[in-house]
Amino acid sequence: MMSFFKKLFKKSSPAPGRKTKEKPANLACKIGAADFTLLQEQSEQTDFTCQILYNWDKVEISRFQESTDFAKWEQGFVFGKEAQIRWRRRNGGFHLVLISDTTIAEGWDEARTIQPEPMTGPLPGLLLWGEKLTGPEYAGQLAWFDARIPHILEYPIANPDPAKMRVAIGLKRYSLQESTQALQQGRQELGLVKIPLPETHITYLERFTEVFEQ
Repeated sequence: MMSFFKKLFKKSSPAPGRKTKEKPANLACKIGAADFTLLQEQSEQTDFTCQILYNWDKVEISRFQESTDFAKWEQGFVFGKEAQIRWRRRNGGFHLVLISDTTIAEGWDEARTIQPEPMTGPLPGLLLWGEKLTGPEYAGQLAWFDARIPHILEYPIANPDPAKMRVAIGLKRYSLQESTQALQQGRQELGLVKIPLPETHITYLERFTEVFEQ
């Protein structure tokens, strides 16, 4: 099923345009959460618009619905222009990770500051599989099809454009800078040889922002 989920996405290229610069964002997590209370609380102050839910035998991409029983799904994402929460079932609980451009609800752990990456033009996206079905039998129905996937695909497009046949998920990138001092100190405590490292280590992260036609 993991391979099927990966098949839904392939990369599209960024278009040229102006550079943008934004304020720092927030990265936080909750390890071993018993339920999705934090997700519900975060949704009260964040405009989530879409969700991706998947088990080993099923994938759903739809509009965000607060009433969804997220605990029935092994993994998933809820996201919008301002933030994303990603989760995975682990050891009888759920591991949640939040990336937010705005304030975060109380209860998240290990909150860190991350920096949006300067980018050129419209943000790059993941191009979803399938082309829009436009035959008379699909009048009034939003459906996409790809011969490599043996069923009709549905995506949460609010105002479809007849001229656009593909769908993509927007991406936003961030960087997290961390000192390597703790790593070197840990190696020393274990009796390991000190290795040459830069003073800071940079980790790059991405999140989903929207589902749109392209």
